[in-house]
Amino acid sequence: MESDLIFLEFYGLPGCGKSTVSHLVAKKLAEGGKTVSEPTYDTDHKSSAKVRKVKKFLKLFRYALIHPKKYRALKKLVSRNGYGGKNGLKQCANITNKLLAYEKAETGFVIFDEGLTQSAISLSQEKEGKVISSENEKILYGLCGNKCRPENVKKIYIRVKADVALARMEGRDAHDSRIEKMNPELRKKAVAQFHMQCDLIPDGIVIEDAAPEEVAERILKAIGTEKR
Repeated sequence: MESDLIFLEFYGLPGCGKSTVSHLVAKKLAEGGKTVSEPTYDTDHKSSAKVRKVKKFLKLFRYALIHPKKYRALKKLVSRNGYGGKNGLKQCANITNKLLAYEKAETGFVIFDEGLTQSAISLSQEKEGKVISSENEKILYGLCGNKCRPENVKKIYIRVKADVALARMEGRDAHDSRIEKMNPELRKKAVAQFHMQCDLIPDGIVIEDAAPEEVAERILKAIGTEKR
């Protein structure tokens, strides 16, 4: 395990600015001479939806072959959260994309605009609070092995009010998340549930909503920019 490997995991409501802020933090770190990679941002923002889907399912197949026991544990977790069939495979594909990024990382800052913590929260949505996000998170981090030690993972919660997130979802051109595809009434309920599950995650650095530049500066100050 390299001592200078740091993972930054962003999480929060859809529309809170995870991708915008995480990419800005990555840019500022790179400008400061740091080694930076953005595996989830690159997957979701540099390929079409069809290409993303193919890439994720190829990684799922690879993960199942290389780590059959871990894959079975992941499938069990996804099933316990209420996902089966195509939806279950989709959840597994999204998560293995992140697990393989953890496995591949060696040095520098690895930034997830939506990492394992976000996956843990999203999984908990299907049973409406009957599964706790922090329990999911513990299992997902366990699949990473030694690379997910607390000193190497910095979780950053971009916290915005539910009504702010709802307004932003309405104003976005693309509606990629499951919550964004719901009708307004169901969306409001889902956002409240998601917000609650975010608050249940332990040890995150909480950054209240502000202009992206200001939020990025707060994050850099909170995490420090020196590699461990």
